[in-house]
Amino acid sequence: MSAVNTEEKLRLVLRGLLNSDCKLVDDTYLEKLLSHIPAIVGSSENGNWSTSGGLCLEWLHQVQESWQLLPPHPSLMAFALRLLAVLTHDEHRFTFLQKMNTVSIFCQKMKLQNNKNVSLNLAYTILLSSVIQHKEGRRWVVANGLWKDVINFCLSDASIYVAREGQKFVADLFSNLLKDGTPGVAAVEEIMRYAMNPVLIGRNSFAVDVKSKQDKMLPSIGIMCYVFETSMDVRNLAVLCGIINKYSLETVAWSLLNGSLDNIFVAQVSRFLALLYFVLFKYKASLSGHITLEHVKEIDASIVNLLSALFAKGFVRNALKIIVQSHFQWHEFIKIIQIDPEARKHEFENQLLALQVGPILAILSSTTISHEYFDEFCTKLTGLMHQETVRAVYAIKKMLRDQPNSHEVAHMAVLSILQIKDVMDKDKAVVVFQVLMYSLKEFMPPSVQCLPGYTIDSYDFPIEYPELLSTVLEALMMLITNFHIVWSQSVESICIFTFLSILLQNPNLSCRDAVQALKLMGEVLVSFMPPNLALLVVPVKDSSINNLGPVVRQRLHDVNWEVRDSALEVLRNVVTISEIKFPVFQDHLLEHELIGLVVAMSIDDAESYVRASAINCLCHMVKIERFWAECLFAQDLSGKMTNILKKDTEGIVRKEAAALMTELYEHDKLRKEILPVVYSTMSAAALGDLYWEVQVNALTFWEKVIDRAMVNQGMIDGAFPSVTFSKENRKIVTLTEKEIQSRLRKVLSELSQIGCLQVLLVLIQDCNMRVVCKAASVITSISKSLSEHDLLSPAAKHLPDLVMSSCTERFPDMPASRVQGPRFASNSEVDSIPTTPQKHQTKTSASVINSIVQQSDMKLLQDVYRSKLSVPHPFDHRVTTICSSVSPEDFLHALGTLNIQKMIQEKNRWLEYYSDDFGSLLDDILASNEAKEYNAIDCY
Repeated sequence: MSAVNTEEKLRLVLRGLLNSDCKLVDDTYLEKLLSHIPAIVGSSENGNWSTSGGLCLEWLHQVQESWQLLPPHPSLMAFALRLLAVLTHDEHRFTFLQKMNTVSIFCQKMKLQNNKNVSLNLAYTILLSSVIQHKEGRRWVVANGLWKDVINFCLSDASIYVAREGQKFVADLFSNLLKDGTPGVAAVEEIMRYAMNPVLIGRNSFAVDVKSKQDKMLPSIGIMCYVFETSMDVRNLAVLCGIINKYSLETVAWSLLNGSLDNIFVAQVSRFLALLYFVLFKYKASLSGHITLEHVKEIDASIVNLLSALFAKGFVRNALKIIVQSHFQWHEFIKIIQIDPEARKHEFENQLLALQVGPILAILSSTTISHEYFDEFCTKLTGLMHQETVRAVYAIKKMLRDQPNSHEVAHMAVLSILQIKDVMDKDKAVVVFQVLMYSLKEFMPPSVQCLPGYTIDSYDFPIEYPELLSTVLEALMMLITNFHIVWSQSVESICIFTFLSILLQNPNLSCRDAVQALKLMGEVLVSFMPPNLALLVVPVKDSSINNLGPVVRQRLHDVNWEVRDSALEVLRNVVTISEIKFPVFQDHLLEHELIGLVVAMSIDDAESYVRASAINCLCHMVKIERFWAECLFAQDLSGKMTNILKKDTEGIVRKEAAALMTELYEHDKLRKEILPVVYSTMSAAALGDLYWEVQVNALTFWEKVIDRAMVNQGMIDGAFPSVTFSKENRKIVTLTEKEIQSRLRKVLSELSQIGCLQVLLVLIQDCNMRVVCKAASVITSISKSLSEHDLLSPAAKHLPDLVMSSCTERFPDMPASRVQGPRFASNSEVDSIPTTPQKHQTKTSASVINSIVQQSDMKLLQDVYRSKLSVPHPFDHRVTTICSSVSPEDFLHALGTLNIQKMIQEKNRWLEYYSDDFGSLLDDILASNEAKEYNAIDCY
């Protein structure tokens, strides 16, 4: 689109926004419009503006003039402030606008408006946040005291969006002013004093009207917390330490904490107090240049004292939040400063972790506590803690032991552990894993032992705390996958498969817990956590692994489709490891008749996701010869998959069916007599399916067909050797250049007869870029050999490479089908596609190919769509003629004459225009404004 057209559309859009009856269908249009403004306003030096930038500036002046006659609508004023924020982010543009007093006029007008409007307050805060990013803007904001407006927004009953943006504004202003030198320090102290004013006033009369004073203090504490949390520079920390000491903020915080029983208020005050301790710690460590043992002991004593106080008062949830916050504060700070070896031995994180798992330990029953392995674990855990931490942990256990909500507290503790997974190391992960394993044992019947040599019966016991169980299973999954914990690192892991087997046999297990348990069981098997798996020893009869088959079979019959789907995932993992690593599982799966059950589920299950998972599981099973010989051979999988590709209404099922067809072909599981039907089916799937992933999988099938055809003609690892054995002549022949060309022509002839070349020619012009890129990949593979042996014209030799590079660069992460390509054959017409070319069709093949080449690519697509819309039957007879008449010569001619690179570029431009292009956005806004009436339900 030309720049002139874009500027004219922008002018119309901005003019339309001034109309009082302007209504937009999509609320995100203006947000998207603002995101394009920085790129179109031009250079900022010396106040230079592009034409589009001049239009924005002119529009702002028009808005100001209109306000003199009629008060602006809040949404229009909010957009104007946001637009001004984009323009004033640069110092040169801000100076230029200030010469015309533009920014001042908008700010004055804002103050005259009703400050209860959230969108206006947010837009005004965003404007000032943009202005303070440069020195000139900060000077102007401080000189006019505009920062008070933002703090007042935060201190008043503001929305969460205004509060967050306001806190960010104060923190940015605080940090940037300190970069300006001594004048900035004085301004910072004034700003912080103003923000803390409700706390400093309220502390003296805290007992009077407590609730109202708490409500006034909370926003003030929130501002200070944000500033404390984001400060890492020593200059900022020095100023904050001065403010803390000057106003005795630690004493103030403790007095507020001890004088309140309100959960929300205590949570905010304790968060502030913990951050205050970290500010003091970071400042002292920054001054010395490294973290010493004294620094760690000081922050350790402060945080543990705070947590002990919170636990003692029953604020367990708040204490857990402080622990998570402390983990992240510590982790962020040690990234930028070195820790002394002695300080590292102190392990501050271990103290936090011990307090974090305290509520989990408190729920363990006496049978667990008396276990010898648990005694060893407690000794290990105690060795990681300091004396003060040990006392705190025992106090937690004593407090929670007899409380009715102790399991809810344990649930919160496990959730807090999930929050710190990104800052946890392997040693601490093992400790947490052991704690969770003892917690999982609480859900076992009393008769269950951890040692082998027992038989698992069908236990039917109630699950009293399903939420806790689900969270424990989720945490165990996280630890195993993130930290690769195995049996040699934790003796408790020996029992995990046993526990999961017992859980899954329990009919009282909820659907959510069953899914979690199955997912964890699959991960345990893949990670080889049971010792007899890790050592590749054949499992003995009494091993818990022998219960895998009955457990999975039971869950494959579950009434909840989510459970059946998860059971299939477990079975797929078992099949994968049974192929090479643990073949004894093959006997186990055959013994319990799981193979036939999966085949039945792939056809008969009522849920499409389960059918797709079952077919995916079969894709792994057909690779194992024993499964094929003893079960799958008699199941007629090719016929079943053909029927699915023709009749199943769900794309995800057809996609997996196409993948299974590919596996069957690749592993030579298809009889020769059914190959014509298979080829016809896969041609129809590639050309006629409405689901792009089915097309891609069908192209993968044809890729395997091409590879086998090449191998049959003597190709090895993508190249022809100097000599090969000829099956036809039954002797060794020398592969001269002429002989290789003859063999390649045989390949092309064979591919032409079965419809492969036709599929490639059509799908290289598909509208879906995923399909085009896959087709280009297949064409690249075959064209490489053709060009190496002089079967392609010079103009066509490099075209496939150009296609692949364009696809790879433009669409590395292209989402699912943005548009669907032309479809040429319905499933009902599969058998009508001939497998051999007809004489009367061959006579016209060249003219048909030329008719495609002579048309532009976009014109061809338009013709296809026009024919699709005008013909009620979905089968395009014109394209069917093409698909059944492409000879090897036509294919070679098409590769040399079709401008594939231009076609790809046109598709790229089309997608770019209708997804991210500024002109397309302006078209949408104009169309939205012109559409006075529209159907809100119609989303197309």
